Amino acid sequence: MRPWITEIPRGPQGPWRRSEATTQSAHSKAAGSLGERLLALHWTHARRVAETAAQSWALEQRSEELSRRLQGLAWTGNGKSRIFSLERELRELRAEAGRTRGALEKLGAHVQQLQANPVALREAYIRGGGQDPGVLGWMWQLQAEASALELRRSRTRRGEQKRASQETSLERGKGGEGGRLWLENHLSETPR
Repeated sequence: MRPWITEIPRGPQGPWRRSEATTQSAHSKAAGSLGERLLALHWTHARRVAETAAQSWALEQRSEELSRRLQGLAWTGNGKSRIFSLERELRELRAEAGRTRGALEKLGAHVQQLQANPVALREAYIRGGGQDPGVLGWMWQLQAEASALELRRSRTRRGEQKRASQETSLERGKGGEGGRLWLENHLSETPR
């Protein structure tokens, strides 16, 4: 700590005494207010220096704590470096990724044939040893989309057939009493 900051004035008067301030003239009173401002600045400065010192100390403590924790992470209980075990795990994960990529490449050749049937695609992937949850989820979503699309197609076909039969019936009855009678009969038959 800096030697010139070690002493902080303890009272609100600091180095100025109230008796001196009361005996001064009007000109001195203006200077007294200047003195009060200087005193306030001095207190503010001292408080900020103390806060900065406290923050600096807290940051140093945190730095030391983090260093200790990093040292603890780097070594396992039996004295071996944890970095080596992490590298081994990383190699295993990369090998698994390579196997998964290989299975995907094998399936990629058959994707065009199997796209018409997402269930067969999923079964072939599982039989080929695929276990990636992301790929299985994608296949499940593909199967759901295919089912929804097929349902929509069948509804559209049924709707088109129904509309076509209604249009041909109306076209046959155009221009005469038959169309009106057919429409009245059709409306009376439909449940309300």
